[in-house]
Amino acid sequence: MLRIIIDASVVLKWIPGEDEELVSEARQIYEMMMDDKLEVYAPTFLLIEVLNILTRKRKAKSSLVKKDIKLLSGGKIKLVDLNDYNFNGIVELIYKYKLTAYDGLYCYLAKVKNCKLLTADKQLLKLHDLTIDIGRFLKLMKSN
Repeated sequence: MLRIIIDASVVLKWIPGEDEELVSEARQIYEMMMDDKLEVYAPTFLLIEVLNILTRKRKAKSSLVKKDIKLLSGGKIKLVDLNDYNFNGIVELIYKYKLTAYDGLYCYLAKVKNCKLLTADKQLLKLHDLTIDIGRFLKLMKSN
């Protein structure tokens, strides 16, 4: 089974906002995960990051936010606690690639799990050795 790290930029496409791009493609990835065709990991703060965007940026109603977060937390994303990280490795990535601590954590997890970070973040996608975009990922899955 193929393993990936997933970030909020992809997960939020499963709960699309107005004018969201790549929704159908991201939902294909969700279906692959639900069908056990993908082993998906993320740091536990993914849920907080998504919660923050839903409540602050999208101004979603409380009932919808609760439903969406329950969907993610009870889903098949394997959430990894911060305690499991090597902070020196994260710091190295932060300085090497000029990342935020959050993005450094996602990238470090990809490095540790020996896989790619699936993201829609244009800045992160510049790190070709650590990341992959939704379109390329789907092509890779179809070829396997």
